[in-house]
Amino acid sequence: MNIEPAELYDRIQKFALDDVDTELPFSKRLARENGWTAQYTQRVIAEYKKFVFLAVVAGHPVSPSKDVDEAWHLHLLYTRSYGGYFCPEILQVFLHQEPTTGSGSERDKFDSWYSQTLYSYQTWFGQAPPSNIWPPVPRQIHPGRQVGNRDQLWNWLLTRHRANRRAIAVLSFLFTLAITSFTPSLASSVGTNGATNISNPLFDFAGVEFLDFYFRLLSVVTLFACGLRWYLCQPGHQTSVQVVHLDPYEVAYLAGGKRRAVEAAIAHLVERKHLRLLTTERAFRRGLPLPKNSHFLEQAVVRAVSRGGSIENVRSLVEPLTKTIYTNLQELGLLVKQSQAARTQWLPTLSVAAVLVLGVSKIVVGIAQDKPVGFLVILCLLTTVIAGLLSIKPHRSRYGDSVLEQLQRQHAKLQYNSPATQLALVVALFGNTVLADTVLADLDQVFMPPASVGGGDGGGDGGGDGGGGCGGGDGGGGGCGGGDGGG
Repeated sequence: MNIEPAELYDRIQKFALDDVDTELPFSKRLARENGWTAQYTQRVIAEYKKFVFLAVVAGHPVSPSKDVDEAWHLHLLYTRSYGGYFCPEILQVFLHQEPTTGSGSERDKFDSWYSQTLYSYQTWFGQAPPSNIWPPVPRQIHPGRQVGNRDQLWNWLLTRHRANRRAIAVLSFLFTLAITSFTPSLASSVGTNGATNISNPLFDFAGVEFLDFYFRLLSVVTLFACGLRWYLCQPGHQTSVQVVHLDPYEVAYLAGGKRRAVEAAIAHLVERKHLRLLTTERAFRRGLPLPKNSHFLEQAVVRAVSRGGSIENVRSLVEPLTKTIYTNLQELGLLVKQSQAARTQWLPTLSVAAVLVLGVSKIVVGIAQDKPVGFLVILCLLTTVIAGLLSIKPHRSRYGDSVLEQLQRQHAKLQYNSPATQLALVVALFGNTVLADTVLADLDQVFMPPASVGGGDGGGDGGGDGGGGCGGGDGGGGGCGGGDGGG
């Protein structure tokens, strides 16, 4: 059956789930049974209508989030409304639920359906679904395994406790190393009565003695700072699922930030001849028409080319639109959140900066006493470099690093043998340098800045937003198949 999407969507939006003549209408019952506010309930109902629209037009099986599934379940109980009017008259197909058996293979199937549903939502509606109603895949509760609030809190406490024990073990090791390293230097003399005289490194250590102390201190503090930065790049892993589904543009943002995501989209469009390359001008012009269901980033690139085809113009117009991908990846735990990024930057940096203050102070004392300070200046410059490296804003979380490494291992062969159909994924994982040995070698030159201009493949605001197809999670409430186009 050929259903016109615009007409279908209009019919669904006009359909009223509430019966005004009923004492307890649908929305009030849904709110009461789930403990929701009236405002949140209306938002869930709106998302339920979008879900059933996708069930008909997406062309693949779909799976709802947990809250949308609650609305669907309740609507099924209104048999006269659902089966007698909504499906035959509004949807013009009958949607049925496919319950899960709870097995591992079933879980993977519904994970995949849910990921496809999130992707189709963004494709059809031009924006990411609200994350509080449509959580990312790893945050979904597996259907058939209802977890109460106390269970969730208990699991969270156990996870935090295990993580803290690991952190305490690492910090304890570094602290022990520091004590054992400094004992020979600080215990500079022992009196005949057995009393130990603790020296002041700033004034009592001279020459080689202070350099030895400073180098030991810098080494231990650097180890501590690197360990702290590594630990603060949370989350370190996902306890609910093993893999996560990403599309090529989400992979690109994960690997190289917003610029990489835009370049992956451009490479895909040039390869598919939707864009034509103007190498000497470092620009593009429109080619074949873009399919209506194309990824929103591809559509944004084509619109940007229409307004001015230079690579700089395309980047400036499209890169800000990757904020959606950035948010999605943060919700998945693959990118470090802004608040966490600040702590990850400055806590390790300040620890090394404290060592630098000691070194600079000793330089001042040495100059005042007319002592040579050349080697100490070199060590202070090294300390400054270390502090600068630690102050770089983190991009991926430790979990994001592990996911990216897994994807790069999985697709390692593509780096040297890149089929045209997977060019976006290849650029996403390995950067635009892989284009040098392909038929799109000229595109690599367009991406590279002129010799007099700085540039790179940085991540911009420290995250990435893309679309994808690489991993898993938990669907919300079973799958939805049925009707023409419902899957």
